[in-house]
Amino acid sequence: MAKHKDAGNALRVQQHQQRATQRKLGEVEANTKQLKQDALSNMDELDALMSEFEELTQSELSAEQQSEATEQMLDVFDSELEHDTPEPNIDTIDTFDVDDSGDWSVFMKQVEGYAERNDIDLTEDPFKHIMSPRQRIEIEKRIDEELTFQPPNCDKYDYLLAAGCGAIGGLIDIVFVGAPGETGLSDKADKAVDKCVERFAKLNGWKESDGKTAVKYLEGKYKVNYDQTTKDSNSNLKGLTPSNHHLKNLAHSPDLVGLIFSIYNQFTNTSSFIDNGQLITIDTESYELQGHSIVAKLFAGFCNWFGHLASDMGGSSGSLDKGNRGMGVPIPFYSLLQFINVGEFGSGKEKKSFSEVCIKVFTKGYDFRHGVAMAIPVLLTEVMTLLCWSVKQRFYHEKPWSECIPSGSIPELRRMLLISHGTLVLADAADAGMRSGGTLLGFLLRSNAIAWMRFANVGLKEAIALWYQGSLDIDAANERLDADYERLLSYV
Repeated sequence: MAKHKDAGNALRVQQHQQRATQRKLGEVEANTKQLKQDALSNMDELDALMSEFEELTQSELSAEQQSEATEQMLDVFDSELEHDTPEPNIDTIDTFDVDDSGDWSVFMKQVEGYAERNDIDLTEDPFKHIMSPRQRIEIEKRIDEELTFQPPNCDKYDYLLAAGCGAIGGLIDIVFVGAPGETGLSDKADKAVDKCVERFAKLNGWKESDGKTAVKYLEGKYKVNYDQTTKDSNSNLKGLTPSNHHLKNLAHSPDLVGLIFSIYNQFTNTSSFIDNGQLITIDTESYELQGHSIVAKLFAGFCNWFGHLASDMGGSSGSLDKGNRGMGVPIPFYSLLQFINVGEFGSGKEKKSFSEVCIKVFTKGYDFRHGVAMAIPVLLTEVMTLLCWSVKQRFYHEKPWSECIPSGSIPELRRMLLISHGTLVLADAADAGMRSGGTLLGFLLRSNAIAWMRFANVGLKEAIALWYQGSLDIDAANERLDADYERLLSYV
């Protein structure tokens, strides 16, 4: 908001200069009018003197008397010409020169200097001074209608459409997704990810046709120091195996957490894991990033992280050689569930904490590839909801297409997304509960984590909107101000 206040202060100073100019113009006009009146008065007096002079020259006075009268007349004439007209007292207007460089900071310093010389308080809200009462009423009305958190005004059709979209998404999730490796969408997602890995390998110089060799090629090209697969007897790390090392090692997570730990591990020759709910970092063999500067090394570290993730996305080369599907990389942020090392689930010797159950779920195929399959019903639910809202706005409410563009700030659409995704997760939870066999492992295997994350996201937005209902939406206001500010600059 600082630049908007600066712009408002600049406008306030310009308004002050404009008003000062108008006052000076009024003074100049008044003095000009007075000078004109004085000039006319002088002309009248001169005309009268000239008439007297003419009468004098035509009179029957002697030459000596005429000469004496003429001298007296000239003395009066000279005295009238030497009469001093009072000069108008008009002060100059305070101004400042604008720097040709266009530097905003220099311009604002000149604005502040002008304000100090003319006793203008720039700490106040500038818009209170530069807007008229009518303009303030209009802007307050616009803020209330467009820039505050409004309650949704949904009708029964909005709720029916949203629930229907969620039900369709839930049906697709139940029939075509299910648990890893059970349905067609999971197989298609596996093949799609494998194709992406092969294409990425070709971009890096791989020329063979067997997908297994593509994984090996990328593993060799993007070597990292944190790819340990077995436990280290010299540390507290005890639960690491080839089937779970992609989950336990935080640098293998395809999200911001994974990127941060990957760069950190590559720079410090370490490897970071989560084991028994604790973060454990071990030393690794010496490893040096390419590049002759910090920026170059950071870029090399990012490339290594991304390339290594691509090689592991379809499973490690060792598992593929054995004909197994292999363990890919986890779903974004799924690795963080290992920190929830609480509870006991199962019976007898099979009792496990929540974090151990999450690890077991991952080893049964609940990885990034399965996440792609789970994202399909979520995406379809989202698109159907947005489409239904737009069509209803256009044909039911008869609004122009320009007002039917979906936006997350629209209260009615936000509520419809909450209902549609809520219906989807209800269907998913019901299916997972009935087919889980009464175990947490079975429930999590059949749950759609992507659907739950999206539902949590829209639910949080709706909760924030309800909490701040009637107050100013700062993000929306800043977006509108920035757009208007850029539009004004485009005319400069």
